Amino acid sequence: MSFRSTLFSAGLLALLPFAAPAQELITEAGGWSVYRDASMGNGCYMMTSFEDGSIVQLGHDASEDITFLTLFSTDWTALENDKVYPITFDLDGQVWTADGHAVSDAEIGGILVQIEDEDFIVDLALKNTLTMSYEGEEVVALDLAGTNDAVQATIACMGG
Repeated sequence: MSFRSTLFSAGLLALLPFAAPAQELITEAGGWSVYRDASMGNGCYMMTSFEDGSIVQLGHDASEDITFLTLFSTDWTALENDKVYPITFDLDGQVWTADGHAVSDAEIGGILVQIEDEDFIVDLALKNTLTMSYEGEEVVALDLAGTNDAVQATIACMGG
């Protein structure tokens, strides 16, 4: 399974009601839901939605040993499916760059990022705001209140 298909199954499909059998809700923490997903080798991810309609997931696909972050919005349907977008994350002044892999259909679009540095997850857990930008333009800014509790619950879900 490729990085893109792993993230697609963990991301976009998790939002669809008919895809639910592979996922098991483990707990709720800090305003996030934490799931275990059989299709990801029983990997776990946390997911929440925001007032602007954005949906964010952070998790680990145990079958591929990939940690991922996904951001979805109904406003992003113009993303070119399979295109790689260079994006920037700002976590209260700590800047991270990444290749965002686009997934889009007629109803929702998303950016899927493979997380390779654990320090990003630490920053995500401890900072207040996540801002994602593309070509210097802010795309979304999200309040991270409760994220630390959700990260801890996701780690516990994965057994460690």
